[in-house]
Amino acid sequence: MIELNITESSDFNRIGHYQFHKDEILIGLEISSDIFLPKENLNPHHVILTISDKILNAEVLSYENIQHSFMHINGKKTTGTKVLKNGDTIKLGSTVIKIESFTKETHEEKRSFLNNKVQQLKDEKSPLLDVLQSLGNNEA
Repeated sequence: MIELNITESSDFNRIGHYQFHKDEILIGLEISSDIFLPKENLNPHHVILTISDKILNAEVLSYENIQHSFMHINGKKTTGTKVLKNGDTIKLGSTVIKIESFTKETHEEKRSFLNNKVQQLKDEKSPLLDVLQSLGNNEA
């Protein structure tokens, strides 16, 4: 699980706390990015955050013929892969992302989290439950 806080952004709607129950997070201009930053001068998938063991890495993804493949970690311009710790900040354009915490979750922990969310949807009688059930039926 990776917990982040976007503390600054030109897009006010992006500011806030984010929690991801996965080991990789893509950040960039591509709408399929986990953190989609459409108002920044970034690559489609600009940075990937990856948990391996007890380490969180931030890697700038390279693209041919693109000059702006960098990030700022704690105010220092950098490229390549850097190891992050809780409290570190990543700046991409005007967006500042603070690392709150990270832990590598087991499959059982992820499954338990999802089961709890499904139960919450059931308790709330959410219409999203019907969508999830139809998706599950399409996979069969």
